[in-house]
Amino acid sequence: MFLARTFLSHSEQSLIKSLENIKLTPSSTTLIALHAPAPKLQPLFDQISKFPSKNIGCLSAPISSKHLISLSLFNIPSSIEHRVWRSTIPGTERAQVGRWYSREQIKRERSEGSMESSPDWNSDTARPPALPHALQGFVDAKRQISGLLFFTDDAPQGLATSLNHYFPKTAKVIFVVESLPVRSS
Repeated sequence: MFLARTFLSHSEQSLIKSLENIKLTPSSTTLIALHAPAPKLQPLFDQISKFPSKNIGCLSAPISSKHLISLSLFNIPSSIEHRVWRSTIPGTERAQVGRWYSREQIKRERSEGSMESSPDWNSDTARPPALPHALQGFVDAKRQISGLLFFTDDAPQGLATSLNHYFPKTAKVIFVVESLPVRSS
């Protein structure tokens, strides 16, 4: 049985107490979306990391203007066949508006690019797109996937193209999360 809950709270202590009462199994997977002010994140991360399940999550926008902290979770039990995977397939690069180039750099780039060569139409664009390794087995075995649920940054084009190519009839739910600058200590 699936477990889906959303918690709205004014304090991290009351949310932590609520999370302590959730029973999850080690072989399940929990999807988590969390919104909290930066100073309140660490105690919540500490509590979430105590979940015995595999946890996948993102920081989200606030659900309610009345509540300071919100946390939504969705637990998939091991009895439901599912696979957790990660992809590094790139999307479309952001346009770089207002970028300054020196005149020498522009001249050098123009001279390096030759207008005499014709495009190679049998290059990368003719090959099927890359597929995350963890999903390759489904394609090789010609197994159907009933649904794909994935978190992505704001450039999902490469991954979405790949999934649409290999799984055209599969329902897809995409959660686009904001990229956050993260510093490691």
